[in-house]
Amino acid sequence: MPPPELLELVVALLFKTLTINSSKILEECLSKITEEERYLIIQHYILCRSNNDIALEYGLNESSSRRRIANIIKKMK
Repeated sequence: MPPPELLELVVALLFKTLTINSSKILEECLSKITEEERYLIIQHYILCRSNNDIALEYGLNESSSRRRIANIIKKMK
């Protein structure tokens, strides 16, 4: 997992491309999850890594990776 500073930089860059209302909503959602979960969300949705790539990194199978990301999304709602 990359250092927290890198994750914060990616999130900060993302906020710059959003409207103020959208960034507040995203910030609130991201505050509900752990640093590791943020890493997974960033890897999958912002850096467009596949579930298979993420699964390989974590030693999971692809369906477990997919479920894990889906559960994180539920937690953010």
